[in-house]
Parts: sequence; structure tokens; C-alpha cells
Amino acid sequence: TPVPRSTAMRLVEKIRGPLPQVIARVTQLLWDRSEHSYPLEGDQRLEEHAYPRVVLRELTVNALCHRDWSQTGSHVRVQLYPNAVEWISPGGLAEGVTIENLLDVQYSRNPSLVNLLFQAGYIEGLGLGMDTVFGALHENQNPPPQLRDSDNAFTVRVTARPIRASIGALTASERKDMICTLLAQRGALTIGDLETTLQTTRRTIQRDLTELIKAERVATSGTTNDRRYQLLAQKREE
Repeated sequence: TPVPRSTAMRLVEKIRGPLPQVIARVTQLLWDRSEHSYPLEGDQRLEEHAYPRVVLRELTVNALCHRDWSQTGSHVRVQLYPNAVEWISPGGLAEGVTIENLLDVQYSRNPSLVNLLFQAGYIEGLGLGMDTVFGALHENQNPPPQLRDSDNAFTVRVTARPIRASIGALTASERKDMICTLLAQRGALTIGDLETTLQTTRRTIQRDLTELIKAERVATSGTTNDRRYQLLAQKREE
């Protein structure tokens, strides 16, 4: 008996534009809304991530590069669940490619598009995308991806790595330094983005941001409903 899939998606957003911008936007959205932790081990603070960032990027690239563009009216879907991400690409695997030989056979349904993204630096090595995905998931202690092929679509599902809750162990000073580190790495973020990443209450983050603004380390932009925070040094460079 078929088991219905969870509909508890964390985000619904249509993304359009040039492919490099779409890839960057999707990767950043998934990264910002997945779980991260910074546990202490002895006197060293570690980083733990539910998904390797390279996997989020590579599977987004693959879904766009190898989709069947002859299926007009269909779209690549990327679905973020509480404990998994799914990439659903229109059209099954190309002729001669199966789930069993996927890592051994090089293929490209859209070679011109693949070459364009390779030249632009979005593909690190031709034909190595899935090898990168399997390797990065293993290194990050995620389960192997689940692959599903049909005539209409090819689906890759990646399950999140369970990570330890830890951010409460941070001192106020460490937490503010962590906020600045995140802003330096990702650019402008909302309170919601920081709340998701740091697993800390909105009230605590608001207090930290207020103190960082007073200390002239962080600046704000946007309206009340879409307020973003970024490092003051980055804002001055704009």
C-alpha cells in the first residue's frame, strides 16, 4: 500500500531568473533554513550541519542541468521538509542510465547548458556531480541519498543528519560573535534566518542585534516587515 509523503514543507517560493542566480538563490535558501549547530568539544567549538552545502548546490545544479526541457509547463521542484530535502526533475533518467550505473556512466541531456555552467564555475568537474554528493554525505555522516526514477521525473531525497542542540552553551559574547560570523559568511540575514540557524529565541537574538548595532558592528536595511541585518563594514562597501 502506498504511504503518503509528508506535506510539512518549510518553504514555498517560486524562483525565476538566469540559471546561475537561480542556483545561488536555491542553495542559499536551503542552507539558511536547514539546521546548524556549534557544539563545544572540550575547549573547541565545532560546526555541524544537517546537509553539506556542496550537496545542496550540486543537486540543484543536476536537477536543472539534466531535466527534460521538452516537457513544457513542468518545473524543477526542490522541497524542504523538517528532516529531508527532495529535488524533483522533470523527465526520468536519460536512455542507458539507471540508478544502478548512475555513478559509472557519464551523460548529459543538455550538454550546452552543462558546459556553460562548467565555464561559469558552477560545476567543479564534468560528470562528477553525483560522486561529490555521495562523498560529501558520507563525510558529513548523512545516509546515502534515496533515488527514484520514473518516466515523468527523477527524484533525489537527502535525509538530514541529526545534529546536537548546543547553542545555549554559548555566552552572550560568543553568541554575538557567532552572529557576526554568520553575517560575514552569508551577507544580510533576517531575524528569522538567525533564529533558525542559532536555535535561539527571537527575543535573545533581538537583544544581541540591538547591542551589536549600538557597538557599530551591525547595520539594518529594509522595512519593518522585511528588515535585514548585515555587518556595518559590508554595508559601507555597497
